[in-house]
Amino acid sequence: MVWIFSVSEARAGQSWFVQSEYRSLMTGQLTTVLWQFEQHSLEGGGLMWGVHDRENNVRCRAELFFVSEGVLEQADCYREVCGQEICDARRYNVKDPVIMNQTLIPGDWLNGVSPFVLNDEIRQCVVRVLVGTTTFATHLKIRQKIISYDEAVMGGMIRVDLQAHFEKKNNLRLVSVVRLNGALEELEFVQLWAEGADFWLFESKKGRRSWCLVKE
Repeated sequence: MVWIFSVSEARAGQSWFVQSEYRSLMTGQLTTVLWQFEQHSLEGGGLMWGVHDRENNVRCRAELFFVSEGVLEQADCYREVCGQEICDARRYNVKDPVIMNQTLIPGDWLNGVSPFVLNDEIRQCVVRVLVGTTTFATHLKIRQKIISYDEAVMGGMIRVDLQAHFEKKNNLRLVSVVRLNGALEELEFVQLWAEGADFWLFESKKGRRSWCLVKE
């Protein structure tokens, strides 16, 4: 099953898909989930992406609220507990990356448009997230570099079954987000972006790898 990403279709309110592989850190077992993203315009302005498991094997979903294209402000993540749906709602600073550790859904977001790091190879920021009435702060580093199509293929970021649909251009940007804990650095996630796209092509996070697919 192969879909090809179409920015124009997504903007018109169509669905697109992300295939994620989850590897258990305990057993090494691999599980695959096909996530369906659906874009909706809100009456008061802005956009909402509804996300759910296409095959309904994972009992969780999310509603991602964007104040403008590419700028995520709020994520409402839902999961079932004892037959009841529980919501974890969080608000984010629209100038900083969004890290969603409370869900399996690949909703981490860089906020903004490419290039995500201007002029310098590294950008630092303090991310503040509002959970209920409590604010949590995290110090992050954002790195960005241009990589070639061949490098992306060798790194497994462009799947074999999708390679024929990508032009071999050197305009791919690899963006990494690192959490700072004193003198230590911990990688949060890596995303591969194509110039002019409004969604990443590939994402890697601890225990998870994802590829963007959209219906042909």
